[in-house]
Amino acid sequence: MTLLTIFIGGGLGAVSRYLAGSWVNRLMGPEFPWGTLLVNVAGSFIIGFFLTWMEHRLPVFPYWRPLIAIGFLGGFTTFSSFSWETVVLLRNGDYLLAALNTGGSVLLCLTGVILGIWLARPAGG
Repeated sequence: MTLLTIFIGGGLGAVSRYLAGSWVNRLMGPEFPWGTLLVNVAGSFIIGFFLTWMEHRLPVFPYWRPLIAIGFLGGFTTFSSFSWETVVLLRNGDYLLAALNTGGSVLLCLTGVILGIWLARPAGG
């Protein structure tokens, strides 16, 4: 049952990534991988929030973590696309954009996790 839960979450996450990333890239243009940045930052925030919320508030349901944290967010976020898009920027000579993508992704994703944790913690916790 756990594998099926991960499978379903992963499929939903991958489709969500495609839709969100495509929409953002159409709005912002192809010069920078905005779609990948958005889904990775959003996924980082969600995992920080969800796992903290689950730890403090949700009743224990054995399939929440595999469904959301492993399946959905594993399909939604994408380190491989981030890596590929950064290499493409480097290959095209866009060194500043590659550096901004690398530094910005790490900084914003970590900030997203921390903000998610902070917002999900119970008051006084």
